[in-house]
Amino acid sequence: MFDILKDSNGRFNKKNILPLVCTTVAIILTALSAVVAIPRFSSHPSLSSPLGWKDPSYSEFLAIHIPATIVTFSILGLCIYLPIDSIRKNKQIENLKATSEPHSWIYNDILEKQTQTINYRSGL
Repeated sequence: MFDILKDSNGRFNKKNILPLVCTTVAIILTALSAVVAIPRFSSHPSLSSPLGWKDPSYSEFLAIHIPATIVTFSILGLCIYLPIDSIRKNKQIENLKATSEPHSWIYNDILEKQTQTINYRSGL
């Protein structure tokens, strides 16, 4: 299960732990939001009377919490997906480098793309 944390040489790669951290944060935030939202929802005054469903405070409650939940889970999903996708791409590059000759066009092309990516990220 933790093979994703290792690079092609079998060493632990610190960058690969980001998806696990994001997943843990997502689980914790989900649990905390459930702990906060469920009692508020079930104790809302509009639930005690059938006519209370038309109460403006209940509409405000739904108008705030539903979009906030959707946005939160969308952001957390991206926080989990993007690092995993980056790890997958890095592993593909490592595998290509490992199987290609040091002076072949594949090796040089990959090396050039990595250099461009590093320069772009560092602002050079």
